[in-house]
Amino acid sequence: MEIHFPGFQKTPPVSESRRSSRAAYKPRAWSLAAEVVYPQAVKWAVGSFEPYKAPGPDGIQSILLQERLKVMLGQLTKFFRANIALRYVP
Repeated sequence: MEIHFPGFQKTPPVSESRRSSRAAYKPRAWSLAAEVVYPQAVKWAVGSFEPYKAPGPDGIQSILLQERLKVMLGQLTKFFRANIALRYVP
């Protein structure tokens, strides 16, 4: 993660009791996510992947992301922002 997302810090798993509270809308969390994750950063991260490296557990090949980034950039940016704002690591 550190290679593709500099500054990334892994956090311990969240207990079930805390899981429901983190989904509450927190404007500061979303504005921070927007500062950290923006289209150019996602474009840079995806471009830094080795295109034919073996896929991760999700089965998505890096080359697919790289070749279709124009189509998916907006959705990927929203997805990564939501992950940060909701404190969720897929």
